[in-house]
Amino acid sequence: MNTIPKRPPTPDEYILALIRSFPCLALKVRRWLDHTTKFDADDFYQLFACASTGETHCALFILNVWNPGYADSKGWIRPLCFSRLR
Repeated sequence: MNTIPKRPPTPDEYILALIRSFPCLALKVRRWLDHTTKFDADDFYQLFACASTGETHCALFILNVWNPGYADSKGWIRPLCFSRLR
């Protein structure tokens, strides 16, 4: 019996799944998620121009998990509780 090995998820698929795991983010960015297969941090950040504090903190968490160095270079400051993990 030949079975085709399952392809491991790409980094983009991992981060998009993480976004979907936050209910408040999944609702806010549903249209963007439906039309993207590649994560673009700048496009994602722009979706939160008029967001609540909680939504913004969730988005910042995602951006800092994705690439802490890039997030720092863009001035996307980590939420206080996330910075305590260092």
